[in-house]
Amino acid sequence: MADRFPHVQASTLSHGDEGDSDLHDVVEAVLPLCAHWYDLGLALRIKPSSLDTIKATEPDPRKRLNALMSAWLTKQYNYSKFGNPSWRLLCQAVHSPVGGNNPALAEKIANNHLEEHEPELK
Repeated sequence: MADRFPHVQASTLSHGDEGDSDLHDVVEAVLPLCAHWYDLGLALRIKPSSLDTIKATEPDPRKRLNALMSAWLTKQYNYSKFGNPSWRLLCQAVHSPVGGNNPALAEKIANNHLEEHEPELK
């Protein structure tokens, strides 16, 4: 499948200590898809059994979204096949008919996380 977002940052996002975790920013970016967290999880390649566990343990949709994005950032999927968590992969999932099916939100996220290029030397 062609990369719809080659201009978006592909560097790995993290779920490290409080100071260097990308969890808040990632959740904030996809908050409009809170009601579709399960579908987004499928698009992010999280196992259905893991999604079912989140559904069973977290009654609140926002907490489910937080748990989903935490699972994604801690690579609870086949990242060696599908790639490390990145803004680029998140945009692809949000755009996907399986995931958010929200091209406008995917573009908004993409525009906020463009790949930085070094200035050309003259």
